[in-house]
Amino acid sequence: MSFEKVFRIAVLQAKHIFEVKESTDGKILPIRGIEARVLELLSQCMHFRYELVIPEDREFGQLLDNGQWTGMIELVVREKADFAMNMIALTGVRRKVLNFSYPYNVDGTTFFTEAPTLLPKGLAYFYPFDYILWIIILFSVFMAPFVFKCVFRNVYSLSKLYFEVTGSFLGLLLMQ
Repeated sequence: MSFEKVFRIAVLQAKHIFEVKESTDGKILPIRGIEARVLELLSQCMHFRYELVIPEDREFGQLLDNGQWTGMIELVVREKADFAMNMIALTGVRRKVLNFSYPYNVDGTTFFTEAPTLLPKGLAYFYPFDYILWIIILFSVFMAPFVFKCVFRNVYSLSKLYFEVTGSFLGLLLMQ
């Protein structure tokens, strides 16, 4: 299969993706990049010629409020280019005006961190809460007997109230 037509292809300069240079006669030539290599392979395998077109606004393309498109999308929609290449994001709005090829590159952008170390199981009771909350809880346990002593007007001794409050707190903690 051979094509007589010279395809006009909208591209943008993008490092490692599609790098181009302008020749002395004004033609835009691919230098390197993954998309440039894909285009060269397609051209060789399907026996077609092409010329590259860069949009004046140097944008991928977005829909303006007036319904007009910008960038590479505009070039294809207005038939100033036959198709566009440059890892163009497939969006619902763009799908309404363009036919996209099957995705040939999926970018699994991610991040990573150092794996956390295992925490000692003996301290598992303390993990759910921040240290400030534990300080407040301990302060409350130590202050509660004094509050109860004032409320019950010396009916119970301070040591008995202390052991009752501490025992109740530890009992609730151990029931968990």
